[in-house]
Amino acid sequence: HGIPRVAFASKEVILSAGTFVSPIILINSGIGTADQVAAVNAKLVKELPVGRSLQDHPTFAVRPVLVSKPEYTWNLENNITFEGIEEFKENGTGPVTASVQGAEAYFTSLRSLLSLESIQSPFDYYKWPDLQILYSAYGGDPKATDISCTIANVRPVSKGILTVNTSASSMGDNFLPILKYNYFSQEREFQTAIEGIYFCLRILETSIAFRIMGPPFTLQPYRPCLLYVFRSLEYWKCYIRYNSRSGYNSVGTCRMGSGPEDPKAVVDSKLRVIGIDNLRVIDASIMPNVPNANTLAPTMMIAEKGADEILKACNKFKTSNEK
Repeated sequence: HGIPRVAFASKEVILSAGTFVSPIILINSGIGTADQVAAVNAKLVKELPVGRSLQDHPTFAVRPVLVSKPEYTWNLENNITFEGIEEFKENGTGPVTASVQGAEAYFTSLRSLLSLESIQSPFDYYKWPDLQILYSAYGGDPKATDISCTIANVRPVSKGILTVNTSASSMGDNFLPILKYNYFSQEREFQTAIEGIYFCLRILETSIAFRIMGPPFTLQPYRPCLLYVFRSLEYWKCYIRYNSRSGYNSVGTCRMGSGPEDPKAVVDSKLRVIGIDNLRVIDASIMPNVPNANTLAPTMMIAEKGADEILKACNKFKTSNEK
């Protein structure tokens, strides 16, 4: 209720505020890079690269892809009716049960398979899927009969930075981070994404499964990129720059590493903040790299790992006190 409270821990403090807020709390507590700690007028307690390994799945949709039959598209404005809601309430059937996301696939780009890293590496990491493709019955325009294909680069190379919003008008606003993802800062990430676009279009335009939807699809040119030849490599680069967004799988702002000798690490393998006693970070912010799928399951695994480490530490504390 707006009243500051002070709490003291007898054993450990567990920070679990997520990829965006955990680093902000650390910085406001004097743990982070010297410039960021100074920016919030805090005393530097421990200099660590907090916020310096931000990573996410850059995502964009290829649209609008116009179709001739409206029954193959879906949006709230056209498909949700009072009758449909009643049908769902009574029978659990009808348009309300439909998923906008019709199909999804993961695959490995040819660029990744033929890369020097893939050929020389004894491991299969470079052969793991690096593209996620999602077909949707909703293209973005509630008044149009359009669909879309969404592409996510799920093994990006680029790393970004999270910093504190020092221009905030109140202390509470300081918890709003400034995010600089640096999406597609490397040429090979464009190559991978464009390969995903060609895969999407090939399925839409040539597969038997989509022929039942009527005449060939009409992909409309994107106005800001009309300077380039439609569907050329430069056109798609322009399209990606304008349309990329977060895949809502951000990680890495309190990156886990091997220990104090790791210049990129904020926490060690036991999730302890390096150089600070009895403080752990247990959430998605500790992931060194974004996994090539959604972050829910890995975050649950991190929580289980953290719980185990806390129990071990508590048992040691209990044993030493009994002695």
